[in-house]
Amino acid sequence: MFIVSRKSEESIIVDGFNNPQRELKVTVLEIKGGRVKLAFEVNAGAPIHHARAWTQLINETNPVHAPGTPSGFDA
Repeated sequence: MFIVSRKSEESIIVDGFNNPQRELKVTVLEIKGGRVKLAFEVNAGAPIHHARAWTQLINETNPVHAPGTPSGFDA
């Protein structure tokens, strides 16, 4: 797990291992009343899922990991 603090309008960027292209950019848009609004920019065509839907998809397509989440990931 990677934990980082960012202020409003600040971002973090995730790139591919041995790949200089940006894979994901997360920007804090607003912090208000205990809620954080985030913006996600990903490469065109990259699938995006909520954690529960991703876990279900992985478990359905790769029963070796079922039940639960794939090894090394925490949904």
